[in-house]
Amino acid sequence: MSNTIVILDANFFLIPAQFHIDIYAELERQMPGPFEVVLPDIAEGELEAKMKRHAEDHRGSRGTLGRQLILARQIAKKHNVRPVHVERVEGQSIDNLLLCLAADLKGSGSLVVIATNDAILRQKAREKGYATAWLRAKKVIEVSIR
Repeated sequence: MSNTIVILDANFFLIPAQFHIDIYAELERQMPGPFEVVLPDIAEGELEAKMKRHAEDHRGSRGTLGRQLILARQIAKKHNVRPVHVERVEGQSIDNLLLCLAADLKGSGSLVVIATNDAILRQKAREKGYATAWLRAKKVIEVSIR
């Protein structure tokens, strides 16, 4: 296992399919050394639920989100993104569950980077001392390592 772990949230996971940006190459360029990318099952589940709601609203069509999710999964597989199980806790938001995962991973001595476009989650992550990655101007991935 590497010393740096990048946790993808749902919206960051879709960037390659939505904006045609190679997030993995961008992370490689900006990380201080080797890193591992993980995708929490709750993030992928969030996208599945959204896609299902969309299909129900549009007579069964998976639509754009469905195609983006399929493409994002293919790209993630190519880059050896590791799925990670996160136990759902009644009443806890996905953001808080991601922060709990980050705390668990940081406890193992790893540098943890939370990759998200969610400004509120980024702020919470920074307040807790985690590095963050985000898409700036729909063109480039920024990484802020504390």
